[in-house]
Amino acid sequence: MFTKLITLVALVFLLGWLSNTFYAQYSLAHASPAMEGEIQAVPLTDLSLAAEQPATERSPATYGKEVSSPADRLKMANVHVTGDAVVIDGIPGRQFETAVFTSTHSMDPVLDETSQAIQIIPLTPDEIRVGDVISYDSGKYGVIIHRVIAIATDASGWYAVVKGDNNPSPDPIKVRFAMIRRVLVGVLY
Repeated sequence: MFTKLITLVALVFLLGWLSNTFYAQYSLAHASPAMEGEIQAVPLTDLSLAAEQPATERSPATYGKEVSSPADRLKMANVHVTGDAVVIDGIPGRQFETAVFTSTHSMDPVLDETSQAIQIIPLTPDEIRVGDVISYDSGKYGVIIHRVIAIATDASGWYAVVKGDNNPSPDPIKVRFAMIRRVLVGVLY
């Protein structure tokens, strides 16, 4: 009786192992091109390889919808990483500034009270783009850092509509260029 039980347990184990092995091989053999490389780490030095795949070859099912991203102010050629240091070449005519944040949760998960920012001061409204994260002087509530979601003009001129990434609605005021203090160019965690 005991040997029959051991044999039955061994047989169930063997059948389970065989079915998992067959399923894994079948899944790999029949994976769609969109699934290939879906979980693949790309070393920082190989980022150019990821950029070589044209957007037309990417499957919408494997990527989220396109949203506006911050303007690309720092190029990879200007960032030098060594074993014990990170050096960022300056942006001509600009000075980097740093900032820390309070815990309001409005920009979670991108920014939190433990994040440190690298920012620059914009010189003209043309430098501000939808998707940029800006800090502005709100007057009543002090300096606020939120993302630009729209840019427009009215009778008073240029303005940006901003919203915290984690907020349900935009900020209630039009942010004029004179209110903008800085533009985020990097975050250190």
